[in-house]
Order: sequence, then structure tokens, then C-alpha cells
Amino acid sequence: MNIDRQRITAVRTLESLGYTYEGGELWKPPLGPSAAPLLDHSRKLAMALSALFEAYEGVYDMAMPH
Repeated sequence: MNIDRQRITAVRTLESLGYTYEGGELWKPPLGPSAAPLLDHSRKLAMALSALFEAYEGVYDMAMPH
């Protein structure tokens, strides 16, 4: 892939995530609600799984003879 196509793809990716470019060195992230609801959902799912594993661990510890 040539560098021009990579740059175009990078710009499209950033814009699709809600980033804006106003001149200068850095792109600005979107403000307001998350531009990546899937990431928010993934974090919530990870927290729920973590709580489930901790609960399961507690049940397993109680069931195992010491």
C-alpha cells in the first residue's frame, strides 16, 4: 500500500471515530457521548465477567476442603 492510500485511510478512520483536525500537530477527540459505544459495552461486559468470576471463585473456595 502506498503512503498516500495509508494517509487517506488513517484520516477516514479518525473521522469515523469522531476526531477533528483544526490545523496543528494533533487531532482532537470527540466531545460529548462516546464515539465508540462498542468500547463502552466491552468495558461493561468485562466488569460484569470479572464480578461473575469473583463470585464463582468464592463458591469454589467454599466447596473445596482445606
